[in-house]
Amino acid sequence: MDNQASIENIPPSETVLTEEKTPRFFTTKEISRHSSYDSCWIFIGNCVYDVTEYLATHPGGWEIILEFAGSDATSAFLGKGHSNAAFAALSKHFIGQLSPEESVYSDTDAIFEELPRPEIFVTSR
Repeated sequence: MDNQASIENIPPSETVLTEEKTPRFFTTKEISRHSSYDSCWIFIGNCVYDVTEYLATHPGGWEIILEFAGSDATSAFLGKGHSNAAFAALSKHFIGQLSPEESVYSDTDAIFEELPRPEIFVTSR
């Protein structure tokens, strides 16, 4: 199976938008700087999440998230069969998207074929 997939996130609230009401974009280099328990960012699909505050309460333990800190957690997150409630909890930590130049996921990637697409996710293109 191709390890690339693509979904883009419509921000769940205006709090994650810039003053111009557009999503904030991050490079993988910026995301990689947040790879510790004190500052933990991940990306799933093309969406970036600051999950630092969630580490202590994650039902599966903080260690599994920290394993992917600062990097792509798409396969790990989707591979665990998370519920719609997990997708909703994740959406609270949305801070932006991968920069368009680094977006590595497309709508046709097989990894997303069988998965439910909670309302917070919409396809692009």
